[in-house]
Amino acid sequence: MLSNLTDCTVRLHGAPSTVHLYKLKNCKILCGPVKTSIFAEECLDSVLVLSCQQLRLHHCQATHIYLHVTSRAIIEDCKSLQFAPYMYSYLSLDDDFQSTGLSQTVNNWSDVADFNWASKEPSPNWSRLPEIERKNWSTFK
Repeated sequence: MLSNLTDCTVRLHGAPSTVHLYKLKNCKILCGPVKTSIFAEECLDSVLVLSCQQLRLHHCQATHIYLHVTSRAIIEDCKSLQFAPYMYSYLSLDDDFQSTGLSQTVNNWSDVADFNWASKEPSPNWSRLPEIERKNWSTFK
């Protein structure tokens, strides 16, 4: 669990079974593949670069999510989220994907279920990050 962090950059490599993020402010989380779920709550003004089977976000705001997810992302009580495809690489990434069993070819990064939005119209709580604003986090120092 990563909790109560402000102005931090964290890199998580390896193949954890699950990850919990709680009360992050102005943080950058660069995460390799996670076998099952990532749960994030109360993340504000942050960048989350995540790969997992399922993503659940609660009470997050003004955050960019670069995502590789094999099922879907679920948001609840969130606002001003922007999603983009996973753009992160490191030396052992392929081995970490193999260890988790996650498919590298299946990525549902834009399949986001907003539990606070039942309408067939697009949710006002999230959008796709425009391509021109996307960043490759592999080279981030």
